[in-house]
Amino acid sequence: MKIRKKIAAVVTAAALMFSLTDPSALGGMLNAASTAFAATDITQIVLRPDKQLKSPVAATNLWLSGAVGVTDEFQVDLSQTVVEWYNADTNQKVTSGEADYDTTYYVKIKFIPGKGYVAASSVTFKYYTEATGSSVQTAVATFEGDYIVLTVKLPKTGLPEAEQAVFPASAISDGTSNRVAIDLPVYQNKNSVIAALPKFATILTGTAAHRGKSIENVPITWVNSAGNFTYEDPKKTFNENDINGHDFTVVGTVKAENYGSYVTNTNAVFNVYCKVTIGAADQLEAPEPRDDTPAGSYDHNLMVYFTAPEGDIYYTVSESRTGPDPIGGNASQKYLNGVPLSVDEGDTRTFYIKVLAYSAKKRTSTIAVYEYTITVEPTSLTNIPEVYLEVTPPVGGGMLDTIAKYKGGTPPKGVAITSAVAWLGNVVNGRADYNAAYSVSIQITPKSMYAFNKTTAYVNDILAKCTTNESGTLTVTYTFPGRTDKLPLYRIIPPADTVVVENGTDIQDIGDQLPKMVEVEAPKGAVLANQYPVKWDLNTSDPLYDPKLAKSQEFTITGKVTLPDFITYNEGENEVKVNVFVGTAGSLAWPTASPSDSTQGHMFYDAVEVKLSASEGATIYYTIGENKQADVPTVTGGKAYNAPIILMGEPGEITTYYIKAIAVAPGKNDSPVNSFVYTITLPKRSVDAPTANYKSGEYQQALDIALNSTTVGAEIRYTLDPTAKLAEFKKYDGVFRLSGEANTTKIYNLRFYALDPTGKMIQSAIITRNYTITIPKNKALAPYPDKTAGITYDKAISVTLKTDTSGATIYYTLDGSDPKEAGRGILYKSPITLAKKVNTVTTYTIKTYAKSSDLNMDDSVTVTYTYYIGEYYGVKSIEITKVPTKTSYYLGERLNVSGGKIKVTYDDGKTETIDMDEDMIDDFDNWAIGQQTLVVYYKGCTDSYNVVVRRRPTASSDDPVDPPKDDPKDDPKDDPKDDPINDDPDQPASDPVVPNTTIKGWTAIKKRIASAGKSSRVKIKLNGTTSVPADIINSAIKRKLTLEFIVNDSISWVIDTGSLKKTVASFSAGVKIKDVYIPSVLVDNAGGSEVMRIHTYGANKIGAVLYVNTGSKTKNRFANLFWYNEDTSQLDFESTSKVSTSTGIATLVPTSGGEHVIMLDTQTRLPGDANNSTKVDAKDASVILQALARRSDELDETWDFNNDGLVNALDCADILRSVVGLKKK
Repeated sequence: MKIRKKIAAVVTAAALMFSLTDPSALGGMLNAASTAFAATDITQIVLRPDKQLKSPVAATNLWLSGAVGVTDEFQVDLSQTVVEWYNADTNQKVTSGEADYDTTYYVKIKFIPGKGYVAASSVTFKYYTEATGSSVQTAVATFEGDYIVLTVKLPKTGLPEAEQAVFPASAISDGTSNRVAIDLPVYQNKNSVIAALPKFATILTGTAAHRGKSIENVPITWVNSAGNFTYEDPKKTFNENDINGHDFTVVGTVKAENYGSYVTNTNAVFNVYCKVTIGAADQLEAPEPRDDTPAGSYDHNLMVYFTAPEGDIYYTVSESRTGPDPIGGNASQKYLNGVPLSVDEGDTRTFYIKVLAYSAKKRTSTIAVYEYTITVEPTSLTNIPEVYLEVTPPVGGGMLDTIAKYKGGTPPKGVAITSAVAWLGNVVNGRADYNAAYSVSIQITPKSMYAFNKTTAYVNDILAKCTTNESGTLTVTYTFPGRTDKLPLYRIIPPADTVVVENGTDIQDIGDQLPKMVEVEAPKGAVLANQYPVKWDLNTSDPLYDPKLAKSQEFTITGKVTLPDFITYNEGENEVKVNVFVGTAGSLAWPTASPSDSTQGHMFYDAVEVKLSASEGATIYYTIGENKQADVPTVTGGKAYNAPIILMGEPGEITTYYIKAIAVAPGKNDSPVNSFVYTITLPKRSVDAPTANYKSGEYQQALDIALNSTTVGAEIRYTLDPTAKLAEFKKYDGVFRLSGEANTTKIYNLRFYALDPTGKMIQSAIITRNYTITIPKNKALAPYPDKTAGITYDKAISVTLKTDTSGATIYYTLDGSDPKEAGRGILYKSPITLAKKVNTVTTYTIKTYAKSSDLNMDDSVTVTYTYYIGEYYGVKSIEITKVPTKTSYYLGERLNVSGGKIKVTYDDGKTETIDMDEDMIDDFDNWAIGQQTLVVYYKGCTDSYNVVVRRRPTASSDDPVDPPKDDPKDDPKDDPKDDPINDDPDQPASDPVVPNTTIKGWTAIKKRIASAGKSSRVKIKLNGTTSVPADIINSAIKRKLTLEFIVNDSISWVIDTGSLKKTVASFSAGVKIKDVYIPSVLVDNAGGSEVMRIHTYGANKIGAVLYVNTGSKTKNRFANLFWYNEDTSQLDFESTSKVSTSTGIATLVPTSGGEHVIMLDTQTRLPGDANNSTKVDAKDASVILQALARRSDELDETWDFNNDGLVNALDCADILRSVVGLKKK
């Protein structure tokens, strides 16, 4: 209706206008208006039944106007029909061409009325849908402008199918793949690996071209029904005991069975894959020999000791470097306390000790090999019965062997020096001559205590002659059988050119002019240094020479060369020929040339100097050409010869010169023309390699590259393309620049070479230069940590960040975010603590950068440091089942957990009992008095036990009783500093002396003792003597002398002869202070600090007192003497002494011979000596009883007088028994 009214209004207005202007046009207007007023109303539009409205199908294009048809095609203009699709849930218009999954749509079909039709005020649609089939549907139209609109809601599209499973987007996945990779530190078990694997996957639905709604957070199953992993590669599986690092890929399953509301194929099962890389444990350092037993050569048997920072040591010993390797964990190869190496007397052996460090917690160290050669010389003279030598036989022309080897590679025992081989025969520059006989002479020097007595010598398994001189040196002489090979003859060089003689010359005179010596080439290319004589056969010239003929003659004479014996040749090979020319009577002989030309077999490889010669008084004229047609020389047409002719060649070319020459003299006919041919071959010369003005390297500025060649006329080609072929190199025509950009690095690969444009020379080698150009921009230096990143720490750590840019501040994050993002970075003020969580490994990621206070300097780059803190061993708990034997300590004593046992319970319920070790305890303070609770750590779990630390008891007296006074006749000053001291007891002994006197030797000393005052002191310096004769001591008994035998400036023996009840045997006064071997662990646990280790010889049956200078003048210090009991491998207490505060000397009484150690301590180690009086008496019992009554924490294990392991009243009782002379109970 609105359209009609509009048309009527337009017509009315037009009629009024045309009535005023053009009455005839008004009629046409009225006709048109009458047609408009006659349009048909559209009250109903029926869509064609054969074009049912189809339901949308997911992932398929939505249909458009072409799918719509009406029964009355005149009602609407189908060409202008519009189809619009809408999402029924959101009422949003759909812009894409395909339908989504699981979505309800409605469609708007918009029609424009056809010509002659207008829409009625109400229009009804009748239509058919695919869902309702032939059942007609009705709907009331709506209007949108000129459009009549049909809106139809269609059925929901179907669900998609599950298409694949992928890992959601994360730090290890981009969200599109079913594969990820994770890295884990060493020491994992199955549970810890499972805990680290991704927990959820995403199932993608639909197709890659059209996705449906993804299913998020779908659980991943990583183990099968038996609880085991499924591996992609069965050969690469998880091994929790592998500490060397390994990787494997586990297969997980993702099921769609619980997601029927998302997909149609709920039975779908997908695989996902995770590659797990287990890091390697740290590798142990290889063991090394202890400083006192380094690898090398020794003249005695020894015990080799090894140390390693961590792990147990395993070793093998063999006499071959390729001997068996040690295996970590092999009990039979475990190192306990030293590796003994020994050889028999008079023997030399080389041992190869292979060692490694092994621990179940870390990677086994590399195998270190240490070589020890032990030579123990015999103590009596030993004969060397036979010697087997090997000398390479001489070969003609070869170098002669100057080193004699021993059969089997090793000299016989006792050989010290083997001389170089002396050759007897013709030796030329160290080489053997040809066809020559040779002998050799070799001198062999024996070691000390060895001799060559009736020794048999063999050279190359053949008996040789041998003699021994007065000094014991053996001379072996051997003559090689036969002679060296002869030299094969290659050729005899013929004489230089033709011999020219005057007409009528007798044949014998001609023979006089022939060469007497010729050169020999043997082998090819090798001209011998000497020339050899030739004998010419003058009776068999070819053709036969007739001296009576007046005309010229040419003939050949044959000669035989006498060759040396060392040259071998076949019949006729030693013959040589010479050409002879006899001129016509009255004519000059033709000129000759030297050297002989190429027609005589000479080849020339360099410039040639040609000399011409003719009869005396003749002038030579010659011509030179480069072809055979060279001009014939004449007086007017030739060049007079007056100097040697120089013939040059061209590099890379073969040049042939043709010389023709005649001889001219007044009154004689000119000579015939003689021709000479010289061929010169010069190899091509190479163009010199070009150079660049900059060497390869790293530069921080642009480079102007200049290339240069020293070959004149050479052309340089170059390229910066690493893949360019030689033909693609471009010509260098001047300096070119290699530049860079700020804050970037650019790498240039420059290749270049030089060539000769004429082609006459060989091109140079290709030269390569590599330039790395970095144009830096001022930037702060990135922070760095004080702890190594990327490794696992089993305890919490604090990380300190630093930057080398002055005044810069540091920002960081711990959550993986970029610290440069706004609000993310934390200002670094103090060390960052990375905490340890029990029984798990926590990953910390520190991202950090430095910001400079200089506005002209950029921030540093962001750097990332990753740390792994903690350990996971699958241990549930630990329990101390037995506390260590030692729970009571004195100040400063080391922790000792021997005897401690721990019960370990694992996650799977299994248990085991292990020994406690000191590494399990971190918090023992041996300088804190009182009770301490020590926490035992093992694989993330803890338990504890108590110990006590006490003060050491104090002493009550100061200095020991002074020794008897010296005889003033001996040493009025009594100052040991004045004595000449022999510090090295291993030096050869000399006669003993009385210091500061001329008395020397035991006989004189015995006289001095006889004259000494009674009860006086006589000092005797031993000077390395280790045994004191019995009569020296016995002669002093009557006078009750005190004898002091000075060993060195630290040690003396003192014998109070007045206390001896009877005569004694000789006394062993030797004391060794070097190579005293006592296990260090025993010394460390002996108490106090070590003064020295000594070795005494034999038991001390006379009570000799050992005076030891301890070097300490501190109050309340005691020297304790311990003897190493080899049967029990323990230190036994022997003696104690209070150290003099004035002299630092302690007096000790060793009773047993062998290894001893002297320890300096704040208490005596005498069992039962509770008051440190250096003796045990009733006072000690009183001190112990008082301490027991007070329940004092000062009870000391050395008070255990009866050695029952306890300090109690029983010790007091036994002390009192001993005081009154009764035995212990």
